[in-house]
Amino acid sequence: MWEGISSFQFSSAREETFFQAKAPFYHICSSENFPMFLADESYFKDGISILALCAKSFKKLVIYACQLMNNHFHFVVSCPEDEAHAFTETLIKTLGKYLSNRKDGLSIKGLKFKFIPISTPDQLRNTIAYVNRNGFVAHSSYTPFNYPWGTSAYYFSFDSHKRYKEQKTLMGQIAKRRLTCSHKFDKISELYLVDGYVSPLCFCNIQGGEEIFINAKQYFYSMVKNQETNADIARAIGESLFYTDEDLFSIARKIATEKFRESKISQLVPEARIDLAKELHFKYNAGVKQLQRILKLDRTTLKSLFPQSSI
Repeated sequence: MWEGISSFQFSSAREETFFQAKAPFYHICSSENFPMFLADESYFKDGISILALCAKSFKKLVIYACQLMNNHFHFVVSCPEDEAHAFTETLIKTLGKYLSNRKDGLSIKGLKFKFIPISTPDQLRNTIAYVNRNGFVAHSSYTPFNYPWGTSAYYFSFDSHKRYKEQKTLMGQIAKRRLTCSHKFDKISELYLVDGYVSPLCFCNIQGGEEIFINAKQYFYSMVKNQETNADIARAIGESLFYTDEDLFSIARKIATEKFRESKISQLVPEARIDLAKELHFKYNAGVKQLQRILKLDRTTLKSLFPQSSI
């Protein structure tokens, strides 16, 4: 069937076939401007396990990527839209009951989700990378490949798969009932714990997510080099995406080359650097201190340009 076409064309055809077979896909996310409801490691461990129980309750739901932050969620899923809505409703109800029982005053009451359709394989790739990168962007102690509260650490990772096979233990009924205060999830089976919480490897389709990429190299590029696409996704869902200095420097050089035909930031005239500062601030959320470091503009000038900036 594939005779006479290149390996790249073969990969593209394979990904398109996979996408069409599994559609529809959605990026499900909640607002980053919500109060914190996962306070520490114990909350995150229980939160992942509750997520697993809720996800496994829906037979048509497939999660390809997920990320739990301390005040919001991201998921990349395939399923009918009504099932996606039912899943988030179950998650809010179950996690809300868990938080209420902990009596620490934390709540997800009022949390709402957005459901963004994913219409192409390329959009699916970019969204998976965006979701898996989310924890790293918010927490400087992690890389894009080891944030523990989601699927980041499992894509194209031989070590995490090996650890799972060697250390997994079956989740028992007592643990399910402790988390949910319910018998509703008693029949959910084949959930396995690693490090005290359910591993994403047993309730997320990591292999399926990997198949949408040509190879690990393309995934790596999407995670660490595709900054402008990440910015587009963030704007589409109303999220404030913050970049590392290295990311912003790469973006700045690209803009400088395109607008001023000069890749060396240090060679730009002050007016060009001010123009570049405005674009980096308003389009990429660059703060005053970052702009100082990257563009070598003095703080007084930058504060006059962005008096409302607190970073």
